[in-house]
Amino acid sequence: SRNGNIIVLGQYLWFQYKTKVNFSAIAWLLIINPFLAVFFAWLILGEQPNVYEIVAIVIIFIGLVISSAGTYRLRQTYVNMNNTLVS
Repeated sequence: SRNGNIIVLGQYLWFQYKTKVNFSAIAWLLIINPFLAVFFAWLILGEQPNVYEIVAIVIIFIGLVISSAGTYRLRQTYVNMNNTLVS
């Protein structure tokens, strides 16, 4: 069926490119996946997000901001200690 082909294609692309992208980019994409699902359901299917979905998206973005701030501070501390940046 058509849906089965889409799933197989998605899995194929996932396994092909996950080794070529760094882990932080993969993790970020996995975290924003619920937001993307709601966004594309609204854009393509015309579905209206409910209150619970909006609250979940806000919580996800707050978590991303907190996580990014911690990573940035840790990286800056490491740079200041060694005068180099290791990615």
